[in-house]
Amino acid sequence: MARELKNPVYTLVQGTLRHLYPTEEGPGRLDALGRGGNLVLGTRIGNTRNLAVANGPVSYPHLWGTTSFDWVQWNGSIQQPMARNIGEALGVNALITLQGNPADIFESTVNIQNLFLLEKKLEKLEAPRWPENVLGPIDQEKASRGEALYTQHCAACHESKPREPNEFGKVFLRIIMVRLDVIGTDPTAAVNFNRRLVRTGQLSQPPIGLPPVITAANALEEVTRQVTKRKYAELNIPPEMQDEMNGWRENKIRAPLAYRARNMDGIWATAPYLHNNSVPSLYQLLLPAAERAREFSVGSLEYDPRVVGFQTANFEGGFRFRTNITGNSNAGHEFRDGPRVKGVIGPLLSEPERWAIVECLKTR
Repeated sequence: MARELKNPVYTLVQGTLRHLYPTEEGPGRLDALGRGGNLVLGTRIGNTRNLAVANGPVSYPHLWGTTSFDWVQWNGSIQQPMARNIGEALGVNALITLQGNPADIFESTVNIQNLFLLEKKLEKLEAPRWPENVLGPIDQEKASRGEALYTQHCAACHESKPREPNEFGKVFLRIIMVRLDVIGTDPTAAVNFNRRLVRTGQLSQPPIGLPPVITAANALEEVTRQVTKRKYAELNIPPEMQDEMNGWRENKIRAPLAYRARNMDGIWATAPYLHNNSVPSLYQLLLPAAERAREFSVGSLEYDPRVVGFQTANFEGGFRFRTNITGNSNAGHEFRDGPRVKGVIGPLLSEPERWAIVECLKTR
């Protein structure tokens, strides 16, 4: 019989003892799907067998533009803003009842009205512009040459196009998902979520009636759907307002073996790069993987406008990022000569070409 977990602190201690979190996250990274899944799908359901190793930390993504896209998260797993925000609230310890009195199942402390207000604020957030008075002027001639190279080698993946209007008549930008075997970057985060299974415990019994074992994606979808449904009923929110609070999108959660190619707006302000922060600068991202730094320090606030990234030298209090650890690989997204396989996405770039693309990306 599964052992019942009493509280999140117990889970945290058990997680440490059982080495659930072997990959140190460091500044600006978190395995949110793994940790949140352990809290909600392990602790709250009350089954230690649902705890999973969370060794795929990802970068905190930039928030500007989020409300414009059809799917979000690094693995393009969540469609609806309300489901995303409820999942995040539950993952950082908002309470939810998933066992006990059937009448209390899916009761939660999530404040959906505040989540909706935050989402409306997020719609107004714009990408930052390169501050020439602080970081120096952009070489416009070099940036122009880089623009042509960007269009040739990068735009097909990084420039989202509008979808057809959805069932609500709303238009969103279609994110471009790239399969793991094509992009070649560290697969851990996507694979972990794709393979994770959940034993549903009491949720498999009437009146819920879920299958005894389902995927983590299906479990998260059901939990967020039921929390939303209960909250809308409690607050007497009419259907047309529910549609708006849901961001005019259905609650769908998936687990593709792929990562999204994010748009380049404000990309200069989001170092380190790749989904797991394993490449310290835009310049290094244009190098073959074998020439990228295998170790570097993270946490410095000193910015290097030439390479477009933060200083990586050792300093007191810095976090040493090591790319040979599970979840930390800096492979993939390579420009080097050879067949377009295993993460090679373009030809070897010359030094002038790399610097031109870097200059171009300062203008985004």
